[in-house]
Amino acid sequence: MRLVPADDTIEAWAAAALGRHLPFPRRTFGVVDRYGRIVGAHVFTGFYAGGNIEWTAVGERSLQRGILRELARYVFGQLQCSRVTARTRRGNTIARRLLPKAGFQFEATQKRFFGPRRADDGLVFVMFRDGAERWLT
Repeated sequence: MRLVPADDTIEAWAAAALGRHLPFPRRTFGVVDRYGRIVGAHVFTGFYAGGNIEWTAVGERSLQRGILRELARYVFGQLQCSRVTARTRRGNTIARRLLPKAGFQFEATQKRFFGPRRADDGLVFVMFRDGAERWLT
């Protein structure tokens, strides 16, 4: 797997996989396999210089160590963010398991953020720069 800057094809793939339009402004990266097939995407929005950036990941194979290392270097190195925020549905058990393993901490629950049912509550996870040291070395 490798991370590539997004083109129109990757952005369309990410929007379709997420089931919504991607907001502006944004920075998108695609994850492609060795055959050049799109298997994932990472979308960054809501950037505040020196502060927070919102991160959305899509694709089961998009959270591999090498990919996370490159993304951490982009967010904490190049952009100089102090934190990254990821939000997922309560019902997304894969993300709820993987985010803490990647170094994210649970921060808050946003009731009915994604819809009317409890499974649609938004769970907010955050990674601070000091929690990303293992990805930056």
